[in-house]
Amino acid sequence: MPDIQLQVTVDRAHRNNLAEVADRLRAAGMKVDQELASIGVLTGSADEAKVKALREVEGVVNVEPQETYQLPAPE
Repeated sequence: MPDIQLQVTVDRAHRNNLAEVADRLRAAGMKVDQELASIGVLTGSADEAKVKALREVEGVVNVEPQETYQLPAPE
């Protein structure tokens, strides 16, 4: 399966240890691109088949596909 872009929300208790949660997500198969500490969010990509395992990582509240938007070309 191809990789999908993901947004991971980290629980409040683990926000001070965002790097540790990111390391656990990497170990579970996610490529972490950004650590947004101020809002407790990690972004990156992973194989769609690994999403369930990523949701079970300690400190993770939610894993969801990142929404992308494409504006129409100007006329």
